[in-house]
Amino acid sequence: MTEDWKKTIRELLRVLKHGGELFFVEMLDGITKNPFLVKIFHYTGGGEFSAKELADYLSDGGFKITGLKKIGNLFALGVARKKEGK
Repeated sequence: MTEDWKKTIRELLRVLKHGGELFFVEMLDGITKNPFLVKIFHYTGGGEFSAKELADYLSDGGFKITGLKKIGNLFALGVARKKEGK
C-alpha cells in the first residue's frame, strides 16, 4: 500500500460513482512484521494495518464496508461501497 493511504482513499472516493464499490485485497501486519513473509511477498514497506484498522480507515474515509474476510492475520479481502453524499 502506498505511504499516503489517506490520499489514496480520497482519490478512490473521487473516481467512484455514488454507490460504487471498491473490491480490495490488502496484506495485513501478520505479513509485514514477519521477516520470512516479507521476503516471499517482496514487501517494501508502507501501511501496516490490522483488518479492523483497515476497515476503520475506509469507513472514516467515506466507505461503508459491505463485506470483509480475514485470512488469519495475513490478508483482508473485502468490498466497500461509497457512502451517499461523499
